[in-house]
Amino acid sequence: MEKINQIFVISSSIILLGYILKRIRLLTKDDGQILVKLVMNVTLPALIITVFSSLELSLKLILLPLINIIFALLALLLGRYLFKKDLRANKGSLIISLLGFNIGLFAYPFVETIWGKLGLKYIAIFDMGNAFIIFGLTYIVSSFYAPNSKKLLLKEILIILMKFVPLMSYVLAISLNLLHLRLSGIPLQILQRLAVMNGPLVLLILGLYLEFSLDKLELKNIIKSISIKYILGLIVGGSLYFLLPYSKLFKGVILLGLIMPAGMAIIPYSIENKLNTKITGSIVNISNIISFILMWLIFKWI
Repeated sequence: MEKINQIFVISSSIILLGYILKRIRLLTKDDGQILVKLVMNVTLPALIITVFSSLELSLKLILLPLINIIFALLALLLGRYLFKKDLRANKGSLIISLLGFNIGLFAYPFVETIWGKLGLKYIAIFDMGNAFIIFGLTYIVSSFYAPNSKKLLLKEILIILMKFVPLMSYVLAISLNLLHLRLSGIPLQILQRLAVMNGPLVLLILGLYLEFSLDKLELKNIIKSISIKYILGLIVGGSLYFLLPYSKLFKGVILLGLIMPAGMAIIPYSIENKLNTKITGSIVNISNIISFILMWLIFKWI
C-alpha cells in the first residue's frame, strides 16, 4: 500500500513538473507533440519489443484484445443511439470519445512499476486491440461524421494501420516470439535503454497536455459522454473481474484497461474532419484526471 502511494506521489510530481514547465513557457504543447512522436515511434516500440519478444503466449491472452474490441463496438452502438439528436459535428466528437483508450501514453509506466513485467505484458496485449480501434474504427467514424465525409477504402485503412509504428512493433515482437528468436547482446541493451525512458517521458507529456478550462456551452454533452464511458467501463470491467476464472492480475488488467482515458488521437481526428474540437479536447483532459484517480483506487484494491 505504501509503495503504491509513493509511486503515485512520484508520478504526480513528474506530471506536475510538465504542467509547470508549460505554465512558465519553458515547454509548450508543440514540444509535447514532439515528445509524443518520440514516445510513439521510439521508446514505446522499444518497450513493446523487449516485453513481447520473450512473452510466453497462451490461448487466454486472445481474450484481452478481443474484450477491448467488443467493448468499443458496444460503446459505438450506445453512442449512436444516445447522441442521435445532436448536431453532426458534435455527434461525431462525442462518439469517437467513447472509442478506444489512451493506454500506451497513460497506463504503461504505472502498470510496469506496480504490477511488474507480467502486468505490463497483459496490458500491452490488451492495448493491441486498442490500436485497431483507435487507428482503424475511430478514424473511420470520425471521417463518417465529417461535413463532407468520404468513404474510406479498405486499402486506405490498411495503409493507416501499417504506418502505425507501435502496431508494427507488436507484429515484429510476436513474430520473433513465435519463431523462437530471442534478442540479445547490444541490440537488446539498446532497446532496454530506450524502453526505460518511456515512463518519465509519458508522465511529462501528461503534464504538458493537462488543462483545467472547460467549454461551458458543451458541458452537458461532455458530462453525458464521460458518464457513459466510465459507467460502461466499470460495469463491464467489474463483471468480468468477478466472472472470469483467471488470476486477480489478469482480471485487474481488464478492469484497469476499460477505465483508461479517451485516446489523444481523437483531437487530431476532430481537427482533420472538422468536428467539435472543444468537446474532444475537454473530454481528453477530464478523463485523464478521472482515470488517474480510478487507477490509484484499483491499484490499492487489487
